[in-house]
Amino acid sequence: MIISKFNNVLLILATLHCAGQALADQCGGYGETAFSCIIEKNSKAISVCVNNNKIMRYQYGATSALPELELYANSLDNFDGFFNHGIGRYIWHEAIFPNAGYSYAVSVAIDKMDDNHSMEGQVTVFKGDSLIAELKCNENSIFNNMDILY
Repeated sequence: MIISKFNNVLLILATLHCAGQALADQCGGYGETAFSCIIEKNSKAISVCVNNNKIMRYQYGATSALPELELYANSLDNFDGFFNHGIGRYIWHEAIFPNAGYSYAVSVAIDKMDDNHSMEGQVTVFKGDSLIAELKCNENSIFNNMDILY
């Protein structure tokens, strides 16, 4: 019984590690992966890619299917962040994808003061100024390379 539970834990950890590695290349020729993760609540994937013209592409959906949602935004206008080189606790980045009155904000925050450098990622959906949804990433699935957007 203990060995079975141990094997299940190893399988879950291996799956999450492989998912994180697989999510590191979600661009399929579009450009370079800036961010990707698996949503805790529904196991769907999100990714942000950026091409040589600094156009970001956001995709959301099941990992083994065509994206349910695909949006584009210019990183010069729709990207913000604080790449902190010494002051403060957090490094954070946010890419915003507007869509017909809605905004999809993909964000990541890294706690520099935590010995493990814990990381939180999510996509937050707004309609105007109203919060519609907040989907948190599984921390073990996060691939963060958002600093390429600077």
